[in-house]
Amino acid sequence: MDLNQILIPILIFGAGAITIIGFLFFLETLRKKGHLMRVLNMSLFLVALPKEFPKEGEAQKQPKELIAASEQFFASLANVKDPSFWSSFVYGAPHLVFEIAAPQGSEEIIFYAAVPKRFETLVEKQIHGFYPTAQIEKINDYNIFHPSGTEAGGYLKLKKISALPVVTYQVLDVDPLNNLTNALSKLGKEEGGAIQILLRPAPSGWSKRGNRVVQLLKKGKSLKHAMYETGGGIGGIVREIFNILSVSSEKKPEEAKIIAEEIVKPIETKNLKSGFEVNIRVLTSAADKERAKELLDHLEAGFLQFNSPDLNLFSAVHPKYLNKLNFDF
Repeated sequence: MDLNQILIPILIFGAGAITIIGFLFFLETLRKKGHLMRVLNMSLFLVALPKEFPKEGEAQKQPKELIAASEQFFASLANVKDPSFWSSFVYGAPHLVFEIAAPQGSEEIIFYAAVPKRFETLVEKQIHGFYPTAQIEKINDYNIFHPSGTEAGGYLKLKKISALPVVTYQVLDVDPLNNLTNALSKLGKEEGGAIQILLRPAPSGWSKRGNRVVQLLKKGKSLKHAMYETGGGIGGIVREIFNILSVSSEKKPEEAKIIAEEIVKPIETKNLKSGFEVNIRVLTSAADKERAKELLDHLEAGFLQFNSPDLNLFSAVHPKYLNKLNFDF
């Protein structure tokens, strides 16, 4: 065999591999720079909602009615997207930040919103549209860090696939915000803490896996089997091929399993909502590590109310080093 016949394909493959690696490296460099530029082009707002009292003859609004307005508000943010295809491809959709914080040196619990500067007017209008009495003030920054102390922090992630929902306010008997604000109220004046929620619209088709899970559940499959069968990536393709090849050898069950409505309905409900990619960060600061960790535990415990053993639940992750988490705050 001619040596050129061996070398030319190898050289072509090598050149292609180097080109792809170089492009990915270039893309990653752009993303890091773009992330920093986006952070520097965010505007921070302090948002205050005066307590409303019912007018004469009107009934006091229930917590679920008030929370429903916030659900509609967040749904309206699904349209906050970058019109540029290249920008969306390289940097992803622009993100919005909502924070509940007890700043260091203050005894108040304050709500903040950080948005890209070009979406300032849009988000302000949306807030006033759903909360006409809201007071919005543009500020420079706030500080949760103890002047001579240390920090504890982490982030929350879902323990199961994102197609499965956590418990929502519709099934809770109390206002879920109370548990979070109660945890923040335990901070001393020199201590600080914050819950930071970053979100951006999810790509189209985000609910496909959830719909597939529901289909399998209604066919009598177990939830564990449905999650396994709908797994993404190469593993998912292999499983689909295996399922196709094994259809003839499988025996049809005599009776399909009865799937509890409380499992199927929440998944179907979630699939009908606007989808977001979400990152939840929690950070506390106190005079010493033990106290900071104690405060962090209180804040993370506030999310236990959203856990559903049958569906999904939150799991706390604590990075060994907090430099990046502190910087991102």
